[in-house]
Amino acid sequence: MKPAQIAIALMIAAVAFAVGVRVGAPSQELQPVYGSDAAERYANLLQMRDPGPRAAGLAHFFSQANPTDVEALLQVMQTHRKHVDAVAEMLFAAWWARFDPAKAFASRFLPPPSGRHPWVRAVMNEWTPNNPEAALAAVAAMGGEAWEGRQEAGRALIRNWFRAEGSEPEALLQVVALGRGNPRERAALAEFVLEELIAARGVDATVEFVEGLDNSVVAQELQKRLAIELLGHEPERAIAWALEQVENTPRGWGPLVHLAGRWGWQDGEAAMSWAISLPESEYRDRVVQRAFRSWLSIGKDDKGAAAREWLARQDITPAVAPAYALFIQAHSDPAEAAELAERMDDGPHRTSSLRHAARRWLASDREAALVWLQQAELSPELRQGILSD
Repeated sequence: MKPAQIAIALMIAAVAFAVGVRVGAPSQELQPVYGSDAAERYANLLQMRDPGPRAAGLAHFFSQANPTDVEALLQVMQTHRKHVDAVAEMLFAAWWARFDPAKAFASRFLPPPSGRHPWVRAVMNEWTPNNPEAALAAVAAMGGEAWEGRQEAGRALIRNWFRAEGSEPEALLQVVALGRGNPRERAALAEFVLEELIAARGVDATVEFVEGLDNSVVAQELQKRLAIELLGHEPERAIAWALEQVENTPRGWGPLVHLAGRWGWQDGEAAMSWAISLPESEYRDRVVQRAFRSWLSIGKDDKGAAAREWLARQDITPAVAPAYALFIQAHSDPAEAAELAERMDDGPHRTSSLRHAARRWLASDREAALVWLQQAELSPELRQGILSD
C-alpha cells in the first residue's frame, strides 16, 4: 500500500472505530462474528484489496471482536502475514492493548515487516495513559537492536506520558537512558522528552526542570538540547540560555553549538548572521562552522546554493573565516579550493584550508599541484609542510 493510501485508510479506520459505523464496505463484511467464524471473517478482511473498505471492515470487526478470540485471531494474522499492513497491525494491537496491554506488547511482530513498528506505537498509545509505570518497565526491558523498535516504543511512551494523571518528567530519564549505547538514539529521545514536556507543562516549567538536573550523562543530553527546543518557542530565550551556559555552568559551549546546528538547518541565513555577530572567543569558530555545515547539508540537491551565495557576499573576516574554511574543505574541485584558500588572510584557517586542498590536489593531479605550489604565495615552511604531508 502506498503512503497516501495508508493515510486515507487510517482516517477511515479511525472514524469507523470511533463511531462504530459502516464506511464503504459491503454489509456482509461488517456483521459482527464471534467464536469459530471470527477467524475466517478476519482472514477474509485481511485479504480484501480495496484499502478503504478493508480498513473500515477491520475497524468494525475489532469494535465487535470478543477478547476470548485473541489467540485464534493472532494465528490468522501470522498465517496471512503478507497481507498485514500498518493499518491492520495498529487496529489489532490497539484492540488487544485495551484488555491485556502487557501480553499485546510482548506479542508484537519480531522482526516487524519492513522495519516498521506500528504495533508498539498502538500498544503504547493505549497502555501508557492507563498504567505509565508498567508501560515504562516494558520498554526498559526491550532489547537494544534497532529492529526491535525500542526507540519507536520510547517515543510513543513519551508522547503519551503526560496524559496519565500525576505523571512527572523525572521518570522519563529512564527512557533516555535506554539509548546509552547509541548516542543518536539517546539524543533523539532527549529532544522528544523536552518537546513533550514543553507541550504539557510550558517553557518555564521545562527550563526549571532541566536546570534542576544533575550532571549525569542522561541529564546532560537534556541540558545540551534545551536551547534547541526553546528555539521553536522563544528564540531570544534559547540564545540567552545557551550563552549563559558558556560562562556559568560546566556545560560550557555545548548547548550553543547544538543550537547553532539546529538553527542552521531551520534558517541558515538567520543562524549565520547571529553566529558571526558573536564576540571573538574560543567557541565562536565552532558555532559558525556548525551553523554553516547544517545550512550546507540541507541543500544537497543544489549543492548548498543558498549557503554558497551567502558566503560569496561576505568579506572574509575572522568571524566568517571558519565557514569559508569549511566550504573549501567540502569543495569538489581541489584546484579551485586551493585558489579560494589563497584569498584568505594569514591565520590557522588559511593554513588548514591550504593544506587540505593541496593534499587532495596532489593526490588527483600531482603535476599540476606542484606547479601551483611553486607559484603560490606560501611561506617556505607551509610549502615544505604540504610536500611532507
